[in-house]
Amino acid sequence: MAPDSVRYQFIMNKKLSIGALTVAILLPVILVGITLLALWAWHDNVSAPPYTPAYSSNPAQSLPVPESPYQLVGVVTSGLDRAEWLCFETPDRLWVGSAEAAVGLDLKGRLQARMELPSGARAMTADPARGCYYVALTDRVVVVKSGGEKGAEWVSPGKRALLTALACDERFVYAADAGQRVVWQFDKNSGELLLRLGLRDPERDIPGFIVPSPYFSLVMAPDGLLRVVNPGRHSIEAYTGEGHLETRWGRASWDIEGFVGCCNPSYLVMFGDGRFVTSEKGLRRIKVYDAQGRFEAWVAAPSQLASGNGISGSETEPCPVAVDPRSFGDGRIWVLIPGTGLIRIFEPAQND
Repeated sequence: MAPDSVRYQFIMNKKLSIGALTVAILLPVILVGITLLALWAWHDNVSAPPYTPAYSSNPAQSLPVPESPYQLVGVVTSGLDRAEWLCFETPDRLWVGSAEAAVGLDLKGRLQARMELPSGARAMTADPARGCYYVALTDRVVVVKSGGEKGAEWVSPGKRALLTALACDERFVYAADAGQRVVWQFDKNSGELLLRLGLRDPERDIPGFIVPSPYFSLVMAPDGLLRVVNPGRHSIEAYTGEGHLETRWGRASWDIEGFVGCCNPSYLVMFGDGRFVTSEKGLRRIKVYDAQGRFEAWVAAPSQLASGNGISGSETEPCPVAVDPRSFGDGRIWVLIPGTGLIRIFEPAQND
């Protein structure tokens, strides 16, 4: 081979080697850049609040437990060992549900009805005016008739949906979606998906939901505003049907007035006078706040909410709670103990 040909081949091989080395160096950099850009875009919608010591629940465990004005007045066996949620239909009927079925109990815990549900039920809300129930599956809402027959199945809000709670008013059904960190508004008549509530919008002073775990609760308040827990921000937010954020309250704190852990409260219900009942995970606590969000009463300590079933991690799962929304702040609070099917009933102690 001629010297010039050899020299040319050498130069070409060298250039190819340099090109391959450049690609080998730049490709990971480009991929990392794309990943960081995607993370930045995600973080822009769910940026966390400033760090607070409340992200560790350990110090709260050493705090003194205050005397509670509530007392345990009864324990009810639902018959559903895997019961996961509670739902009042009428003042004298409480539904206790699992992923496959629900049982209706009267106020003494006696069985009134049993209803098979679409497999995978995660939550339910009753609509007595229409004689039906709305059941949340993982990625869609199903209408169930009063006799238990399955009705319409509404459109899924997305493949990443993880529906955790439902509420309704005269016109709409609202579904909390922990997977996509939004609240969906559906038309009750057609099941049409109408609106997304809670997307981060600094111009409208909406911080965006932070939902690190599959506990994302909401409730329709007596004043007509939807109350939604923002668990990663340790707050409760009030939204109009048009998606406007009206008010919010709550803070991360080790003290009894605040919420501890990464993301609390886990469950939220309301009395008819606007008072709130909250349930926390990690360190199980049930508390009552007044209509403005000011701490009012301690209901139950972790020792009163123990599962006692010996299952690892079961003592840190939150306890679903229920109150009759037509009752006022002196009413009973029903607490489901995870993994047992037991419901513990608390009510204010009678002062002599």
